[in-house]
Amino acid sequence: MKSLSNGPILSRPVTIITVAAFVAFTVAACATTTLTNDKLEHARMAVSSAEHNPQVAGEAAIDLRTAEQALKSGDEKLKTGRPATEVDQEAYLAERFALAAQKGAELRVSEKEIADAESRRNTVLLAARERETTRANDLAQTKSEEADAARSDAEVARTDARHSDELAQISAQQNDASRLRAEQLESALSDLQAKKTDRGLVITLGDVLFATGQADLEPGARRSLDKLAKFMQQYPERSVQIEGFTDSVGADDYNQRLSEHRADAVRQALTERGIASDRIRTRGFGKSSPVADNDSASGRQQNRRVEVIISERDDRTATRIQ
Repeated sequence: MKSLSNGPILSRPVTIITVAAFVAFTVAACATTTLTNDKLEHARMAVSSAEHNPQVAGEAAIDLRTAEQALKSGDEKLKTGRPATEVDQEAYLAERFALAAQKGAELRVSEKEIADAESRRNTVLLAARERETTRANDLAQTKSEEADAARSDAEVARTDARHSDELAQISAQQNDASRLRAEQLESALSDLQAKKTDRGLVITLGDVLFATGQADLEPGARRSLDKLAKFMQQYPERSVQIEGFTDSVGADDYNQRLSEHRADAVRQALTERGIASDRIRTRGFGKSSPVADNDSASGRQQNRRVEVIISERDDRTATRIQ
């Protein structure tokens, strides 16, 4: 009887230790998996490569900073358990902007080399013209001088050929860079759920972001404004005009002031998110320009809105975005 009771007593601690070790291993493995994202790590390699390129810091610093910000945002979203699609989107932006920084740096270096080649070409052309003037004034040019002129002409021809090749290469690089920027812009607009109108793309912030008859932003507005602020941070060459509208209920003066206050509330929210105030303009239109019939409750709700118009900083191109 004594030997039978000793068996279970000795095996119970071993079983408890084994289970505890298995649980600890499983938790550690899960933690490691949770914090791992292949696309984010791939983007990190691209950003690191751009950071170690000495030409990028001086020639494409803006794209590099944007890539670093997107990578940091992806890390934060991964740590806080945000959906994988959001982490992947940040990884995509980080990688694309890192590649754009590398391409931009190469492009600017090539442009400088082209400028140097052009200067050398002009020098050679000037020397050739001087020799031609000398030949016109001195009909007794020697064969040696003619040989020198021929060599100069050949050098000019070679310089022209190199110049044409370099220009063709730069043109191709510019096309690639333009296409990449267009893809990045399209992705950003898609994330903002842009809707096309006859005047462009428009961001419409409905009255669900405000309490009825009030201009204070509701907590639900945070996500839409965060996306808009992030877009403006990634595209510093763009500015916005915020326009407020109301339904037809109430006096004209009251609706005018309410529309202005709502537009100002969106402006303040963007400046609080780090957007410079000189990139933001506001206007209130009261109950003018309705988009639906004010005779129904649903129509009035559509008319109570704020529209955000995004444009280039020089105002040559205006885009309305939803």
